[in-house]
Amino acid sequence: MTKEPSNIDFFVILKEFTKKWYLFALSILITLSIALFYIKFAAKTYNIEATILIKTNKENTASDPSDVLQGIEFINQEKNFKNEIQILQSIPMIREVVKDLNLRISYFIQEDKVPKEFLFSLKDIYNTAPFMVIIDESHIQPLDVYFYIRVINDDEFIITSNEKDIWLHHYSDETENYQISEFSLNGKFHFGDQIQNDFCSFRVLLNSNYNPAVYRGKDLYFLFNSYNTLAENFQTSLLIEQSWYDATIAKLKFVGDNPAKSIDFLNSLINKYIQKNLNDKNHLAISTIEYIDRQLSSISDSLVYTERQLQNFRRSYNVLNIDEKAQQIYSQLQTLETQRDDIFRNLTYLQELDRYFKIYRDSSNIIIPSSIGINDPTLNSLIQELTTLYSEKERMIINDQVRNPRFQTINASIENLKNVIIENTKFSINTINNSLKDINKRISELNFEFSQLPQTQRQLLGIERKFKLTDAVYTSLLEKRVQAQIARASNVADCEIIEPARYMSVASPNKILNLLIAIFIGFIIPATYVIIKRLSTDLINDTNELKKYCNLKQIGSIPYHKISAENVIKNHPLEPISESIRSIRSNMDYFLLGQKNKIILVTSSLPQEGKSFVTLNLATSFAVAQHKTLLLGFDLRKKNYLAEEFKIKNLVGLSSYLIGKASLEDIIITTDTPNLDIIIPGDVPPNPVELLTSPSARDLFTRIKEMYDYVFIDSPPFGLVTDAFILMRHADLSIYIARLSTITTRALSGRMEEIESKEML
Repeated sequence: MTKEPSNIDFFVILKEFTKKWYLFALSILITLSIALFYIKFAAKTYNIEATILIKTNKENTASDPSDVLQGIEFINQEKNFKNEIQILQSIPMIREVVKDLNLRISYFIQEDKVPKEFLFSLKDIYNTAPFMVIIDESHIQPLDVYFYIRVINDDEFIITSNEKDIWLHHYSDETENYQISEFSLNGKFHFGDQIQNDFCSFRVLLNSNYNPAVYRGKDLYFLFNSYNTLAENFQTSLLIEQSWYDATIAKLKFVGDNPAKSIDFLNSLINKYIQKNLNDKNHLAISTIEYIDRQLSSISDSLVYTERQLQNFRRSYNVLNIDEKAQQIYSQLQTLETQRDDIFRNLTYLQELDRYFKIYRDSSNIIIPSSIGINDPTLNSLIQELTTLYSEKERMIINDQVRNPRFQTINASIENLKNVIIENTKFSINTINNSLKDINKRISELNFEFSQLPQTQRQLLGIERKFKLTDAVYTSLLEKRVQAQIARASNVADCEIIEPARYMSVASPNKILNLLIAIFIGFIIPATYVIIKRLSTDLINDTNELKKYCNLKQIGSIPYHKISAENVIKNHPLEPISESIRSIRSNMDYFLLGQKNKIILVTSSLPQEGKSFVTLNLATSFAVAQHKTLLLGFDLRKKNYLAEEFKIKNLVGLSSYLIGKASLEDIIITTDTPNLDIIIPGDVPPNPVELLTSPSARDLFTRIKEMYDYVFIDSPPFGLVTDAFILMRHADLSIYIARLSTITTRALSGRMEEIESKEML
């Protein structure tokens, strides 16, 4: 039985690689050359890093209710480090930074030795470009389109741009309008000219960076950017990492194509985050100050009026003092009315708070009650918790996490807290109303006693009481305003810069990585070619692979040679190939058991496998060894193919003998090699198979076997025609030739199956 081959033999593939080493060498040389060109001329990108400390919590030191910073404690609420990182690298914040840096136009310069079409080598010249582009913001502009600029002189320049499938952008409202299939702009212009067509409008001006010796004749470029796209690109290039698992120090890493621009971006991003953090912390103090200012505005006019009224009354009646009883009543009334005013202000705030929660949904304008003197721990705690939840919700919205289950949980918690705050506020309003009724009752009683005093004293006490009450309220509000201003002034951001942005290293091109990739690609291309060719051609290229398809015993192998002579035994006896043929002759002695008068047939699967070459050289080898040898050319389908090697002309051959037109002596030809005779095929007969099976053929084999020690039959390929199979019946030994890189797996396995089925093994 023939052996079933495996699909892929890696050892065979490896040998194929070895044979095609020159392909690998050439491919790797080419890819390494490309890589070196890229490394030398490609635009570099740079690693920029910065380090900041994000303070996530603080201890609240305002334990004394009378502390001037009491009520601002929500500023110290605990922060989540990961949330702060998300805010820091969020698209809205990065977009603000990009807009502040005015990066909507990028400027580039091309290396001198690189063709201008190779855009990979463009170098960003941020803040050093020799020209500037002034955009007409009322006109649409093409996005991400390279405009080529070449300065001719101080007055003229050439501009060229040709792109397909581009988006048009309107900078006035930052919108992308529509896409067009093709954009083109070409021409010579003066600096300052309005360059305009249907899809762009701008002017180009030289600036103070222009140096004719440096920039004249250079390949310069610019392109228009969208802030939104830039923000997305910068976010992709930005990496923020926690320095240690339990630390709140963040390392900001940015990869950019210009060190100065990258450093400016990182520093601006950090400063923007710090300012936002500080603004958030100042929000309560600012809201409190605004609330108090509204109260002061309504009281200041009353204070001025009552002060003027008191002065006029004393001047008119020449009354400066009041008696002891009046003074006592006056003091009690003043105290009660001050308390009533405080209670009324608290009631007003609680009513506004109740109305606020019934109308509005966000917490951006809520003032913590303790910041204006309402010491209700429960209400303060609830509002602080609500503020924290709203802050977390806003951060999740900024980071596009609205589908996070936590987002739904926060919404539910906010609704519950709002309901609890509303109920708590209603309860506080009812309590304050009861207190207000009690104070009003006591004030009414004191007013009755006050009415019993003389009229002049009553009038004076009334005016003084109103003035002092207004003055006390005004002074109290001023104190609280000062407290809020102190709190605002003392606020510091919960972020500290440890290391400002600085250049670290070149990010790309990475020389080692690029060279390794070049070597890999240089290897993989020819490897793929060899493997595909190997799998698609099914040629047998290795002796080990040959054994998988053939069960015949191997008697030797002949190496490849470049010798032009067919008879190498005669013409090149000392060559390795001649030695291999002599080795085969020795192995044949083992199979023939040293006996003579033997017929040896040589065949193959396909033409051009070296069958005739092997037959000729084996016959010559036996003849040189002093054995009387006959070389019988029995491929009757080829006319006198042996005649050329032995320079034989116009002699009869085997076909003439088989049809009875020549005797055996007539067709035997003696060669100039001692002990070697040959019989050529002769003319091609119309019925070669019938001649092979004729009595003349059987008689021929009987006679030549007696005449020669060894007879070598050069037969047609086995399987293509039946000639070789018929001749094998007369042979004592059959030699099967298989030539590597010529024989296919299909042909060889098919011949082996045929031999096995005919029980010829």
